[in-house]
Amino acid sequence: MKRATIILADDHPHVAEQIRHLLDDAFEVVAVVGHGEALVKAAARLRPDVVVTDISMTGVPGCAWSSLPCMTIPRWRARPWPSGVVTC
Repeated sequence: MKRATIILADDHPHVAEQIRHLLDDAFEVVAVVGHGEALVKAAARLRPDVVVTDISMTGVPGCAWSSLPCMTIPRWRARPWPSGVVTC
């Protein structure tokens, strides 16, 4: 069975690695990024099933990023808050 793809975004590398460790068995982690601009670029390029993001990250914070996938990821255009975005 194909595992869902995921991007982790956090400006604290140790936190991102801990989350990656927790999720690595259930998901295919396709990218770990450290700021909002990198998240937007990675999401547009990799088109993940799920994004886990820090809500207070530098650049584009997670809470602001939640509206961007509608513009950058075609399959998420149908809904304003993608169900695949998790903020922490």
